[in-house]
Order: sequence, then structure tokens, then C-alpha cells
Amino acid sequence: MKLQAKEPVSGMDMPVGKSDWFIQNLVFLAKSGIELPVTLNTTGGLVSGVVISGERYLELLSTRFCEAGAGHLAHAGLGDWFGQYMDVLANDDAEGDGPHFIHLRDACVAGPAAAGGTVPVQAPLWRGRIRAITGLSFAGL
Repeated sequence: MKLQAKEPVSGMDMPVGKSDWFIQNLVFLAKSGIELPVTLNTTGGLVSGVVISGERYLELLSTRFCEAGAGHLAHAGLGDWFGQYMDVLANDDAEGDGPHFIHLRDACVAGPAAAGGTVPVQAPLWRGRIRAITGLSFAGL
């Protein structure tokens, strides 16, 4: 299986178009069905979870709202609304220096350590800008 990949510029380990090429490649792996657990240092704190494709993110988000909407019509409508953006996320790397966002399932979010940290909060789904990631490890919180 040939995986899509971003190459480092001029063989140097530097951001491609202000985004980390290595983290962008984690998104490409997720698009090919390979989901990896990560902990990301972001400008807002720590987040850990399993990297998923943008399409899978919308699929899970849509399902969550549809299921929640069984007794609430507005929630069911939101599930359909999220689903309409599937093509946008499927093509987020078609032009320029994308993908620009990373998506996690089974996420755990914690505030910045400098502020004394916070109790980690479980979040079923998380989406963040790749440019806001300052570090990563392949481990959970």
C-alpha cells in the first residue's frame, strides 16, 4: 500500500507552509485507515486521543447528534448538517499546503501546566489546527 505523504522542504526538518509536515503525515495515515494514539502539546494545553481522518470525525459527530436527536428534532437536524461537509474534509489537502487540521477520537484535554494544570476532561471528539501544535508524543495522558 502506497501512503500519501508530505515531504520536508529541502530535506530539512522545518514546517511546510507554517504547518508541521510530520503531523500532516499523521493525518494522511488516518485517511488511509491507520489510527495512532498521540498526545499533543498545543498553545492551549495538552490533548491526547487517537488520530482519525476528517471524514471519520464528521461521521462520528453526525452520528452522535442523530442519536442524541431521537427525542429532539434540532439535534437530529444538526447530524445531517455536519454530514454535508464530508467533501470539504475529504479534499482538505487537495490544494496548497494542507491538511490544516487534525482530528482525534476518545480525546482527553488538559489545561496548560504553567497555569497549574487542570483536571483532564474527556471529549469524545476533538479538532485542532496543526499550526497550534507545539509538540507530540505517541502516548496517552
